[in-house]
Amino acid sequence: MKHFRFPIVALWATQAFGQDIAQRPLHEENQAVGDVPRVVSKDLDEFIERIREEWHAPGLAVAIVDGNNTWAKGYGYAVLNSTPVTPHTLYYTGSTTKSFTAAGISLLIDNASATSSVYPGLSWKTPVSHILRDDFVLSDEWATAHITLEDAMSHRTGYPSHDLAPATTAQETTRLLRHLPMAAEPRTTFLYNNKMFGAMGHLIEVLTGSWLGDFFREYLWEPMGMNETFFSLRDAEQSGLVLAKEYYYNPDDGSYLQLPHEPSSGEEGAGSIVSNVLDYAKYLRIMMAESAPISKSGHREVKTPRTLVAPAMEPFTGPVSYALGWYTAVLGGEQVYFHSGGVNMFISMMMMIPSQQIGVIVFTNTDVKAPQVIATHILSEHLGIPKDKRPDMNKQYKDRKKAELEHLQACASELYPSLPAPPLLPTLPIPDHVGEFHNTGFGTLEVVLDCSNSVVKCELRVLGMGGEAFAHLAPMIYLEPMSGNHWLGRGYMGGKKAQTVGIPILCVPVEFKVNILGKVSQIGVGLRLEGGDAPLVWFDRVIVPGCFNLRRLRNRLSQQAFRRRQAERMRELSSRVNTDQKSDNERIEELQRENRQLRAQLVDVQARMSRLLANIQGLSDSVSKTLNDTGSQDSKVLEETEDHPLQLSTYDKKQTDYEGPPFPGPSMQLEPFDTSSLNFDPPLAHRPGPGQSEDAFLSSELINVTGTSPLYTQIPNIWSFEYQTGIEPYLTAMAASQESSMALRKDMPISNSPFSDHIKLLQHLLKSKLAANGFNPDSQPSMQSIYQPVLMVLSMFNSMTRPDVMAWYAKTRFFHIIELTAWQLYPSPATFQKLHQRYRPTDTQLKHPHPRVIDWIPFPSIRDRLIELHAANPLVDQIFCDAVSGYVVEALMSELISDAPQITVYVRVTDLIAAMSLSSGAGDNDTPASLPAPDITTLFSSPSHARAAFKQLNMDKGASYYKIDPAFYAKYPELYDQSNDLTANGVPLKPRSQKVLTYPKPLDDSMVETYRSFIDFSMDATSTISSTTAS
Repeated sequence: MKHFRFPIVALWATQAFGQDIAQRPLHEENQAVGDVPRVVSKDLDEFIERIREEWHAPGLAVAIVDGNNTWAKGYGYAVLNSTPVTPHTLYYTGSTTKSFTAAGISLLIDNASATSSVYPGLSWKTPVSHILRDDFVLSDEWATAHITLEDAMSHRTGYPSHDLAPATTAQETTRLLRHLPMAAEPRTTFLYNNKMFGAMGHLIEVLTGSWLGDFFREYLWEPMGMNETFFSLRDAEQSGLVLAKEYYYNPDDGSYLQLPHEPSSGEEGAGSIVSNVLDYAKYLRIMMAESAPISKSGHREVKTPRTLVAPAMEPFTGPVSYALGWYTAVLGGEQVYFHSGGVNMFISMMMMIPSQQIGVIVFTNTDVKAPQVIATHILSEHLGIPKDKRPDMNKQYKDRKKAELEHLQACASELYPSLPAPPLLPTLPIPDHVGEFHNTGFGTLEVVLDCSNSVVKCELRVLGMGGEAFAHLAPMIYLEPMSGNHWLGRGYMGGKKAQTVGIPILCVPVEFKVNILGKVSQIGVGLRLEGGDAPLVWFDRVIVPGCFNLRRLRNRLSQQAFRRRQAERMRELSSRVNTDQKSDNERIEELQRENRQLRAQLVDVQARMSRLLANIQGLSDSVSKTLNDTGSQDSKVLEETEDHPLQLSTYDKKQTDYEGPPFPGPSMQLEPFDTSSLNFDPPLAHRPGPGQSEDAFLSSELINVTGTSPLYTQIPNIWSFEYQTGIEPYLTAMAASQESSMALRKDMPISNSPFSDHIKLLQHLLKSKLAANGFNPDSQPSMQSIYQPVLMVLSMFNSMTRPDVMAWYAKTRFFHIIELTAWQLYPSPATFQKLHQRYRPTDTQLKHPHPRVIDWIPFPSIRDRLIELHAANPLVDQIFCDAVSGYVVEALMSELISDAPQITVYVRVTDLIAAMSLSSGAGDNDTPASLPAPDITTLFSSPSHARAAFKQLNMDKGASYYKIDPAFYAKYPELYDQSNDLTANGVPLKPRSQKVLTYPKPLDDSMVETYRSFIDFSMDATSTISSTTAS
């Protein structure tokens, strides 16, 4: 597979020493099996080294198969100036992967007649849509129904390359085809297309149920003895073998720039193998001998020509055709099969002549034609073709490279050969072109304004080309206006830090369209890369509330900054022109006038700060007086919690007789409240212990600090960098967990959230049991009955894993969670309508995998930010428990506590639930009580008073009335959403000690078996009882 050829990279790439890499001695590691092939000689050795140096290739690996003999050698460096190439050095082998994909499908076809066949009747002429169905839908209806396996693997589907259409998985690649245009009628033209081979890899995975890399290893590589071949970057890096670095040679200064490896591919069936020349030598020997594991018919089919590539092409005689993953032609009168490959800077070439039992493999780590030159030379030498009868392929490739570079340098005149003089101005100012644009097939592009290179000149850049598939290279297109709304785009690597080092990687036409409202509505970019007059790819402007508003604000600020720089520049120029026209006295007077203006502004700022300090001091004095605290005590408390200031709010004056000054104010007074009237049980008469201050034993029921509970101190450094793990780390971790060999983890991957693991396992077991009992989700009576077993299972879960929170769920309308779980089990309009508004999933929840426990939080904004920032956090369960502990309801203190001031307070739901769960004392016979309670201690120690407050504050009605304790946001400021402020107002009203919620322990085998047994027993018993009752 060949994504790009990169003649240009960015400054961010690692720059190696630009000295001649041949000047350091190499520790050569040659390898030969049997006799050395007769073509190997000192002349050949010198030829390979000369070609490597001429093409500035950092390293080369060469292997020659001659009958039963194999010879291999490394040249140059795998890692510049440190690690030499050996025959065992690993390289990405690119599109040579296609031949393995074709061989893999041949195995499935051979198995089609077996009774255990995964797809009986499978053949090369089977339409792909018959197997992949909804996944394989093309942009043409006839093509969808008729494109066969051999069509897809012989590049005759009518689809051009479309390499810049992004996809990150094989299934995404397959489903992307419906959004991409065809360039020719099917079965008429050779059009090279990687995505079809990506779809073939997906087809193998669908039919076998195995990852393509595992399928290749089990059925191809291991039988062939290819034990140093891998299908992922991670496996290659962990193999213990050297993986070559890839470099771009910069002809401007003779330096080498290191590029990052491609982390993954959505077109694995087209080019994801990492291997070495020794393993490929084994592969060519089997392909030439037509031996197992591929059948004779399989060998014949993959080598049979299907599509004419070209009627003539040097160095071959006659036409060149494409079979299935192999090119085929005639060289020196012999049939030759070959395929090249390239991923970023890695280039590979394999060639073989089965009739002569000769094969050649050449790998290199920079984008040059040296492998083709060397492989062709070796075969020509073996065949004895006279040198004067051979075309000079080295010169031809150099001439082509030179022409390609000249084209990129002169692309403006080639793409726009005739422009008006002078050129027309764009319809709109440059800043009005910025925005986000989307095409269903080619993803999203962002047009930004870059003013970093000049004070008065700003230019447009296009980001996002190639989507996530090219994100590791950060491509960017520089836009240059040509005439009117027509622009020239030059593509480079390196994103916003890109720096030109010569010639762009591509040069494309770009056009903007302006709608009737005078706004840019579309951008067209020549990303089809078909040459000639290929149509542009049109991207529509994206208008999305929320995130896009932030981008629009950023762009507006960029425009303002642009205009401000222009104005400053004009003032500077005007000032220089007028400087000589002013006398010294005039300049002094002007400076004095400016100084007076600045002084007046500073005086005004100082006055405002003084007023603000007075307000804060007045507020502090009022609260201190109300709490019967001293000023020194307040100062000590404030010193301890200066990062979490007290938040008070005004109360509704209609509900009080308070006629004081408006809140806040420097002379604000609250109604008198004698804290000595508070009764504590037990009384706080004891003295502080050693090392404790008097302040530690003041009233703990009403304090103006946050974060002092054990709840907020048991998670060290939660806001440190290592815990900021979001969506991408979560996906990576779950993928690793999926690969675990443990039996449990194959079906239920263990995540960073034990809470979520329990939920997912219970849902899995319940759904399986329901299906076994004949549950019909399409039946309305059945769907009405789903809520009872869900309640039963969730109650069992809480009773077994968190018995201390059962009171919480029994008293806080647990049916919201029941409805949510039922919808997750059987998503339908009926179950969705039952969901409480606060529990309905957001776009972020639907789009990104995340721990299931997050769904239990009734605040959408907190759920979204948890997913974005903490999806992979190992302490996400603790954050969830902190959030639940932070559910509060606001109230007037005078309505809850007798003789209390009419100030706004907030009460944690868990505090009242804990109080309701206490054993009744002598003075509380569980009889109804009325509010206000005599004092704070009674409120949180008397079950009857707690029940009265719980009901009065509507806590029994569920999440509709809940807000969030400010202490939660103080601990997790990243979860705060200013546009959806859930923070409670007032001061906390709470008991001396507060309950800390717990979360389940990680799953183990005994717990899994307990869950399974309980669900089997309870569901069978329920079914039996229902049947008996019906009888």
